[in-house]
Amino acid sequence: MTLCTFTILYGPIITYVPILSDTVFDASPSRIGFMFAISSLFTGVAASQLGRIRQILSVRTMLCLAAVCFFASMATMSIPDNFWLLAIPVGFFGMGQGLSFPNLAAKLTGIASIEKRGAVMAVNGTVLRIAQTIGPLIFSIPLIMGGISAVFYTATIIGVAMFILALNCPSDEQTKN
Repeated sequence: MTLCTFTILYGPIITYVPILSDTVFDASPSRIGFMFAISSLFTGVAASQLGRIRQILSVRTMLCLAAVCFFASMATMSIPDNFWLLAIPVGFFGMGQGLSFPNLAAKLTGIASIEKRGAVMAVNGTVLRIAQTIGPLIFSIPLIMGGISAVFYTATIIGVAMFILALNCPSDEQTKN
């Protein structure tokens, strides 16, 4: 799931949202930067409320919700006809990040024994860096073949894959979280 999360972050979001913003909406760099601030705000708000949300929902359910947020974000990214309406799918992405990354870390630390926890987290960090590297490259293929909208529609596949992975992740009882 880390690979999926960060492939979307470094592919469609960090690489291709600025291209969409510039080519479709002629947005200035400061406006594009503000759009990223909106994503970060939603990430922070979602992550800061995980304790409260955890009282109601399991970690597995929150990971499923994160996948739904990623899917919704990517499925709607090409729809807005106004630059500021991009804040809606960008906000959904941010919410997905806030729900996914802390919960993924919790799942991984819960699965790994104390002796192997450092190694598991190091592998997770390596997977993150791999996603950071391949995300822009992978999504250049749909860009070349179908244009900027194809990038985001292709990323919905990752959202579906994340949902399937989240449904099959160990329960909270199995991971001591």
